[in-house]
Amino acid sequence: MAKNAVAFLIKTLTFKNYKSMIIKKFKPGDWVKIKGDNNAQKMEVVRYVSKKDPLTGTINNNTFVECVHYRYGERFTRTVHQNRLVKLIESGGIYQS
Repeated sequence: MAKNAVAFLIKTLTFKNYKSMIIKKFKPGDWVKIKGDNNAQKMEVVRYVSKKDPLTGTINNNTFVECVHYRYGERFTRTVHQNRLVKLIESGGIYQS
């Protein structure tokens, strides 16, 4: 009985199942900055991006965020891990005239 319970726990707590339980921290339209960088530009979250992990071969759906920022009227996109970002309280700023 104990062996079956241990086998069940190992099966349910696999790496693949753990990765699927990660919480999304941001919604599209949220304004973010990179943590620890005072000069970082304000970016807007566009969507979550699927990215394949080269070491394990698993696909991460809930961890990488595609953000957009503008510099001199030109649009730049950047894919960043959600743990590197901090949410800003004030919104807008890019589109204000």
